[in-house]
Amino acid sequence: MSTQVPGKAILLAEYGARVDRAAANLPATTSGNLFSVSGSIIVTSILGTVTTGIQAQANAIKLEAYNTANSAATDMCATVDSNGAVAGKVFGITGVTTAAAILGYAVPTGRIIVTGPGFIRLNTAATNTGQMSWTLTYIPLTPGASVAAV
Repeated sequence: MSTQVPGKAILLAEYGARVDRAAANLPATTSGNLFSVSGSIIVTSILGTVTTGIQAQANAIKLEAYNTANSAATDMCATVDSNGAVAGKVFGITGVTTAAAILGYAVPTGRIIVTGPGFIRLNTAATNTGQMSWTLTYIPLTPGASVAAV
């Protein structure tokens, strides 16, 4: 008789804890908080999913880590244009902060150390209609570190 480890346990062991953020409108030409970070964490994956088609006009979007102690933002990736992205497209990052994010039907996930306390934010260059949901997985780096969707 074989023993099988459930997929959920494998994902937890490989990627850490999972936090989901419900679909919401894109921020309007600003940065909008996606996740609140307490302590220091290792982001093992972050995935944005277009749930309501994004307006067909140029809009450079990127993720950033915002440190509340220093009131400073650090890019987690370079921008990608969300112009006309349809429901079902996904947003991912490579883990190289100077590399452009990817918006398509298959995207990478990156491992990035994010220090807190602070926020992981979506930064937009324009005001576009459309909605995205988000999933983040992480491993606490400092004791008691945690993430919550905002």
